[in-house]
Amino acid sequence: MRIEETIAELERVAAREVGRGSEALAAPAAGGLLAAARSLATAGPPDAAVFTGFFIPGADPPAAETDGPLGAVQIAVALRLLGGRCRLV
Repeated sequence: MRIEETIAELERVAAREVGRGSEALAAPAAGGLLAAARSLATAGPPDAAVFTGFFIPGADPPAAETDGPLGAVQIAVALRLLGGRCRLV
């Protein structure tokens, strides 16, 4: 499988609807994962801030997110492995 096909499949899986509106949120960004990966691969060392930990008042019961902080740490580690810096907010 070519890298373009692999990344497109990852994007499709990440956008799959699981009852939280993820498909609608992902639609405007469709096709952007490959461009983002290429940008990271060809740019100099990344320098980024990753925001996470927002409150979800419409949850039952209302609560802070639970999956975002772990994903933010994984993004930070990946950016560090690329030789960059990352701040978690």
